[in-house]
Amino acid sequence: MRNKNISIFAGVLFILAGTLPLFAFSEGELLFTQNKFKEAIPLLEAEVSTGRANGDVYNYLGLAYFQIGDFKKSIEVFDAALKNPVTNKIIIQYNRGNTFYAMKDYSKAANCFSFSIEQDKKFAPAYLNRANSYLKMKRYLEAIGDYTNFLKLDPKNPQRAKIIKLIGLLKEELKRLEQEAALQRKLTEEYSENPEFYEVMEGSELFYDNPDFYNPDEELSEIYFDENFGPPVMVTDPNGEKLSDSQKKMLMEDSVILEEGRVAEEERQRKLEEIRREEKRLQELKESEERFQKYDPQTAPVPAEVPPEPDIVPELVTD
Repeated sequence: MRNKNISIFAGVLFILAGTLPLFAFSEGELLFTQNKFKEAIPLLEAEVSTGRANGDVYNYLGLAYFQIGDFKKSIEVFDAALKNPVTNKIIIQYNRGNTFYAMKDYSKAANCFSFSIEQDKKFAPAYLNRANSYLKMKRYLEAIGDYTNFLKLDPKNPQRAKIIKLIGLLKEELKRLEQEAALQRKLTEEYSENPEFYEVMEGSELFYDNPDFYNPDEELSEIYFDENFGPPVMVTDPNGEKLSDSQKKMLMEDSVILEEGRVAEEERQRKLEEIRREEKRLQELKESEERFQKYDPQTAPVPAEVPPEPDIVPELVTD
């Protein structure tokens, strides 16, 4: 079995909820926009401490701590922001989820993104980041759903072709895991019925090699596309203008992906046929063993005795 690796898509995009014009920015906010995060933090902290800071200040402060790598402090600021009535809870939870993601707490990250999605069903970045979180937790079916919703909400996203490939790969992986689980259940059942027979086969080809091969941190190498996902929807702008050259190129790339998917499906069918032949061989072995175990010399039918041949007495020859 060949290993298939995938990569996480660049969906961890922080959002600034800035609703104020540039001239209304505080000094701390301006320092943040200039990427001077350490200098901005004490000024933003001072604004928060007054109790009169606008909602954006909490967001900038939490992101500033994130940028310097103090994730714990970043979470503390976002937690405080959630208790403040003037903050944008959708944006705060989204950026809070990104911080949990950086801390490798993917379950909490997914919960934060879910909150943002519940409040705004069209908030595309939250779908992408929650899909990445589900992917890290190997919740592939949920990841597929979120990646699909993301593409529906943002069909012109430059990562479209790669995400389509990833969806195909995850669908293929789900099918493989289902087949593997079914075969493992069958082997477990047969082993429980006749453990002595399978002891000699431990570690043989009956067991898949390296079942925990999946590594979402490595670069995408082998792509499998499920043709049931369908071709990409033709994208036009609201004014009905023709596709740009970049959009045409994207659709051509999707066509190539479909062809790759067809080839991959043939390969998958070949592997399934190998699994079926292996299952048939195991069944034949099991039936043969059962027949052998049922044979009892004490109760086996006695073959009919053959009567002895009569002695041939040579005749006397006389003249």
